[in-house]
Amino acid sequence: RNMSTKTIISEVDQLWTARRSKFLEDAIPKLQNRFDMVAKTIQSSPSSNHKKQKTFPLFSKQNHKLMWKRVPPREDQERAAILVPLVTVRGEPSLLFTTRSSHMPSHAAEVSFPGGHFHKGVDKSLEHTAIRETKEELLGDYPWDEIQIIGRATTVPSIKGIPVTPIISVLPHDLDDFDTEYMKKIFPGCEDEVENVFAVALRELLDIETSQPSKRFGSDIPVFPTLEGHRIWGLTAAVVRPILHQLFQPEFDIPKKLTMKPSSPAFSSSNSTSSSSTTKALSKEDQDLERNMKIPW
Repeated sequence: RNMSTKTIISEVDQLWTARRSKFLEDAIPKLQNRFDMVAKTIQSSPSSNHKKQKTFPLFSKQNHKLMWKRVPPREDQERAAILVPLVTVRGEPSLLFTTRSSHMPSHAAEVSFPGGHFHKGVDKSLEHTAIRETKEELLGDYPWDEIQIIGRATTVPSIKGIPVTPIISVLPHDLDDFDTEYMKKIFPGCEDEVENVFAVALRELLDIETSQPSKRFGSDIPVFPTLEGHRIWGLTAAVVRPILHQLFQPEFDIPKKLTMKPSSPAFSSSNSTSSSSTTKALSKEDQDLERNMKIPW
């Protein structure tokens, strides 16, 4: 029986080894180099006691602080991490998402990245949290220990004020199809947490990007209505947009189709604040970052 189990495991390993993407293997060091070029050494959140580290900036320094002012302060040290998983599907660079179960107590049936809470005594790091939670949510026999970490992005507050750190990563094995049934075989998904797992090509994300007003963020925010009927919005879309435009699009040289409509001033403290005064309040470095990222807040 033990020999039979070992044989099955060996066959599974061989199957995934054969699927290893040469395209992604070549892209990983280039993505890491680009990450190092763009990343800054910053505090994970304004209220964080953790040391500063190299982080991919999703927002300007000023807008990052303003975002945290809009959420209720928390007395506990609770934190969480999500995995931003780059994959290839038939050689097409894509992002992997989940649709949360309709039975979840919060954010039911919404699109999200896999992830969850940091467990002290279990997780060695937020990277470990993101991978562990992804494995628990997606399930399947994927070789999870082969996930390549590119780096952390700016920590953002959940709607409850929990610091959420996106972990930019690469799942380095090519998937055969975008089809729902195929994805179900590869990533069956934990029924209690995940409705389904799906991938969207980076090219499609760039083409379908639009925006909508948000009371939570105090400005227009990005939205990605996919061709398959999924709606990527909220915190997930806020994480996707700058990574898509500043890390993935330049590296893979994907033509951009600008569909964002003119947006409101970044986190205006009053309705009378003009976009020009907001720009003047930013440092030159942050102005450059805002201009390059074209972030609508």
